[in-house]
Amino acid sequence: MSSDRQVLTAIANVTQESMRFFEIVHIVWGPDKKKAVLAIGQSSATLLRLDLGVKVHKHSRFEYHEIIKVIKDKHSEDILVLVFDLSCKACQDGKSDHLMVKSENRELLLKHLQSCWQTHMMCKFWRPATFPLFTAERSKPDKFDFKVEPFKDYVWESYCNYKFMRPKGMLESPNAIRSTSTGLYHEESTGVSLQVKVHDPLTLDQLKLARREHIWWVAVEYKAKLVQDQNQFYIIRSVQRCKGMNLVGDLASWTGWELILRTRECTYICQLLRRMHMPPLCDSAQDISLVFTIPSEYWMKFEVQQMLQAQMIVDSVSPCATPGIYRELIQCKLDTLRFDEDGIEWIANYQRLHSHWRYEAIAFVRSIINIFVQSKVINNEELLTTDKYVALKPIRQAWLNQDLIHDWNAFFESCKKRGMQLLNSSVDEDDFETKYRRQRVANRLLERLARYFAWAVDGGFLGPIFNLELLLEKMPQLDTDEDKQITTALMFMLHLRDKQKEWYEDKYKLKEGGNDNCVFNDRVMQWIIHGEYLRKLFGRKSEGDYFRCLAQVLKTSGGPTLKAYICRIFMATASSGRTEGDGSLSVVPVLLQLARSGGVYLATFASAALVNMTHDNQIVKMQLMNQGLAQVVAQNIKSKDDDLICYTLTLMVNLTKEAHHRYIMAQAGLLPLLYDLLTSSYHQCRHAQGMSSNMSSELSHSAIKEKILANLSSVIGHFCKDEEYGNHLILSFPHTVKCLCYIATHAIYGTPLMCKVLYALKQLCSAHSAEREEIGAIVVKPLLQDQLHNAEVLQKCKSEFLTHAINLLQMLSSLKENCLRMDDVDGRKILQGLTELPSDKMSDQLKEQCRSLETRIREVVNREHEIARGP
Repeated sequence: MSSDRQVLTAIANVTQESMRFFEIVHIVWGPDKKKAVLAIGQSSATLLRLDLGVKVHKHSRFEYHEIIKVIKDKHSEDILVLVFDLSCKACQDGKSDHLMVKSENRELLLKHLQSCWQTHMMCKFWRPATFPLFTAERSKPDKFDFKVEPFKDYVWESYCNYKFMRPKGMLESPNAIRSTSTGLYHEESTGVSLQVKVHDPLTLDQLKLARREHIWWVAVEYKAKLVQDQNQFYIIRSVQRCKGMNLVGDLASWTGWELILRTRECTYICQLLRRMHMPPLCDSAQDISLVFTIPSEYWMKFEVQQMLQAQMIVDSVSPCATPGIYRELIQCKLDTLRFDEDGIEWIANYQRLHSHWRYEAIAFVRSIINIFVQSKVINNEELLTTDKYVALKPIRQAWLNQDLIHDWNAFFESCKKRGMQLLNSSVDEDDFETKYRRQRVANRLLERLARYFAWAVDGGFLGPIFNLELLLEKMPQLDTDEDKQITTALMFMLHLRDKQKEWYEDKYKLKEGGNDNCVFNDRVMQWIIHGEYLRKLFGRKSEGDYFRCLAQVLKTSGGPTLKAYICRIFMATASSGRTEGDGSLSVVPVLLQLARSGGVYLATFASAALVNMTHDNQIVKMQLMNQGLAQVVAQNIKSKDDDLICYTLTLMVNLTKEAHHRYIMAQAGLLPLLYDLLTSSYHQCRHAQGMSSNMSSELSHSAIKEKILANLSSVIGHFCKDEEYGNHLILSFPHTVKCLCYIATHAIYGTPLMCKVLYALKQLCSAHSAEREEIGAIVVKPLLQDQLHNAEVLQKCKSEFLTHAINLLQMLSSLKENCLRMDDVDGRKILQGLTELPSDKMSDQLKEQCRSLETRIREVVNREHEIARGP
């Protein structure tokens, strides 16, 4: 059962009809009993032989109006009978009017058959018709039923060709469209609800185009959807999880992701599953989500039980039907190179199937190794003379029998001719009537062949013994002739080309970095960049051109993994000393575009790269502000992704040091966003006095949240340098001071977060003197008594923390009430002790500030004593 596009196209070439679905079934048609391919087309159903070449019978094509009855067997889940009109050609030719079909997934087959049957009847007779589906006894009851029974107080629930165990009290809920098969379940006694969604299956290539290669990216989408209307939330857990309980012997591989979100009203447990390499063709994947919504009151009482119950329900998810593997069709897809690297490896390891191109791949790999061995660059001749390093048995059997390649271009040309002969044998000649079209098909075939060869070289055959990393590492040791041959092989594996042209053999084409219309192998390109091969093409004195080339690669259709790796290169590159003519600046607009429209994953990497590039670099800052960075920052803060928000705020810390940049940011509406972020996350810092025994409260505190709060405090402090924005933060956003004071009294002492919060409070005091009383009443005593008088804190903290602490106390001391509060906790003695700290902690200027503050406290206290004594 499959809707594979390539197989349906091959069937359509035989039937001359657009096809929708096919399945290999067992049929009983009169005296004939055999396996056949049942193909569901636009206007008819056709029975074909297993090789897809011809029909089972000359009249084995049935138009849907000739099917007058479809009977489901009552005692089995795989048998159905098609009853034909006696006037159909097959019946007139002596064939039976009853066709018994044994299907591995009867429900899915009936779904496609019903859809196409009703559509055909509507188009042919211009009126709707009811699908003639009946249930009857067509076989004897099975005496042995080996079904897995659900756990106690649970029942099996089926939805969209999958089944899972649900509690008996969790009943299906209707929606606005239908009352059954809604995927919505609710438990009245607890208020817990469950929503199940089964996504459409996608091929592995379609997953890459949809930017959903990793299940984590799907989890990011779900998280954004769940919290889009929530002002306050935090992530309790977001981790990859292995699914348990393969209850039906499913041959596919499963991966999972567990996401637990806490909001004011409820807790969401979002369990995501991905079923990879799905039978029968092992070339597709399907995502399944189960979202549990648990009221806050119930979650606080039974959070562990709810987590375990959700995991048990998810582990019980199983396909309703477990079809076998269509090995013949998989072999055809392997021979036409329709699987990517991961698919090739999975099928080789689990199904023991290999492409017929493996002989050419063996010759390709052995020829590359031979060049290194003959040049004495690799001193291991056993790679050529023995097969003990080859793990895969079919590869090992042919390893020593393949001739070496002496003329690479002739080898590639012979591969192309063989591939075109294979295609011509299965496709109508009319599809290749023009030379241009034939060349385009040949280019695509060579592109897939290059990907297969690259997989073989990069550990596919020899594992870590020989791969692309080793090849690029040893290339500089080769002589000119040998280097030219390896370069030809490397450029073929990379297969850099325009979409309508052949691949470029010249390695210097790499220096152009490609364009919007080019394609290449991401995996090989990443190794070329990682191995410094691309940088060496430009030479040491052309670093600017190298950065321009990387910027151009970011503009191409390369995948997110490659682009994220290039962003990491810029993250690790020192940014100081750049000039306007430096080529590295050409990447700034590209990174900004990634931050704007690259999705959460690439936007995070692009923002991190921009953080490093804006450090002490006015040119980059001006370039970013002129190209609309403020709007991008506002967009990414709204994303509610912790990593992206953290790097975005770090970027704002670098940029808001300048007054005109702060003006642009404020005009983009960032101050309300910063206030919302502060009020929704201020309580998620780690507490100095220990955490709650409640697990969800404990897990709400994380390192990334503390970094967000630290950067947020720095940005608020920078905005307070302008009196206008300082007053705005205090008057328009009244909880700003309260949230910062909460962090200052609850966060772990001496940490970078505490340091930035003290800086923000000091800036708020300078912007609005009326707040000094409120801040002093809350902060002074804990700061002096618990932090500056704590030997452990003073030993671990950095000088920056002491600087901001002293500056805040000095600012607060302008009010006599605060001076008296300092004296109440023996502040003068504490300040005197600070002056005795080593110079790496306390600079001379800071020690002088302590003495000045001590004098100020003494003067206020003495004056108050004089007033108390009277004249």
